[in-house]
Amino acid sequence: MPSLGESATGGNVDWQKQVGDRVSKEETIAVVESAKVAMDLDSPVDGVLVETCVADGGFADPGEILAVIGPPGSAPGTSE
Repeated sequence: MPSLGESATGGNVDWQKQVGDRVSKEETIAVVESAKVAMDLDSPVDGVLVETCVADGGFADPGEILAVIGPPGSAPGTSE
């Protein structure tokens, strides 16, 4: 998870995409909200959301892995 600012210690994840959805580079896949800020989390690559590592509404700490995006054509649950 990216940093939400100097004083933020983490935030709740609101998924905008579901496992199995195709995603495009720079497309918003989730919104991470702390007590002070809400931040869009964009996909770094084109591909398929194959796994979410934090439940919808769950709390994530800075630096925590939130999701796995596989290459186009990947099936859910095929992260390597």
